Amino acid sequence: MLFTGIVLLFGRKGRPNLQTIALLSAAFLALSLDSYLFSLVTGIRPVVLGAGVSTEACMQAWAQGMPASGLLAAGGTALVCGIGWMLSSHLTASTNRSLAGVDDHGYVRKLTCFMVAVVIVTTTLLLMMTTLDFLEVMYRFHASSLLKWVTGTILVGTAGVSVVIAGWRTRRMLGAAPTTDPSHGKLPAATYTIVALSGAGTIFAGVLTRLPIVWAPTSTNVVVAFALVLGAAGPAAVSVLLAMSLPSQH
Repeated sequence: MLFTGIVLLFGRKGRPNLQTIALLSAAFLALSLDSYLFSLVTGIRPVVLGAGVSTEACMQAWAQGMPASGLLAAGGTALVCGIGWMLSSHLTASTNRSLAGVDDHGYVRKLTCFMVAVVIVTTTLLLMMTTLDFLEVMYRFHASSLLKWVTGTILVGTAGVSVVIAGWRTRRMLGAAPTTDPSHGKLPAATYTIVALSGAGTIFAGVLTRLPIVWAPTSTNVVVAFALVLGAAGPAAVSVLLAMSLPSQH
């Protein structure tokens, strides 16, 4: 059904429809590369049996798993947001209301906001738990408490801000007529960010596979910094941009 809706979008004119196609394309790109990254992680094994080598292989798996988890969150959220825009396009093209007396316009707007908010909250909280576990593994269960608190607070705060923005944009759209062309907000920025994050995360994981890394404190800090940006901060930024991209009144 989703692919059928995308095909129908190709037959419609208008900037919102093109932006929706672009967003869904970016979402599929992120999810496609994400599946590759997870298969890459599952294939990691120590070259030589030994406690030290096994630990390094585990650290490599977690470092590569961070961008994979981030792409899964960003791609899934973008997919749900794209479905919301498809519903919005359908409402704009039709002025009919439900014969049962239910306002389809308001119902669909609220449903879209609720779906996006639920996906953002759940994926962000899961990313937070994954990130905290990642820090513990990379620093051999001696990660800084301050670093963990700052990371968790930023991710939880991002989820809260995204939900507030999504609700605000949806509330503005509820007062508009069903035929009103909605504002796409930050939809182009969200699309470009998802594509850039997909490419950067895949390259980062590929470099860790082929580049021999000595897990000294300095190199570990560099890997952790890149992994946090690509696996936590980047997807969190995408969530905010997607919340700012929900259909709203100009």
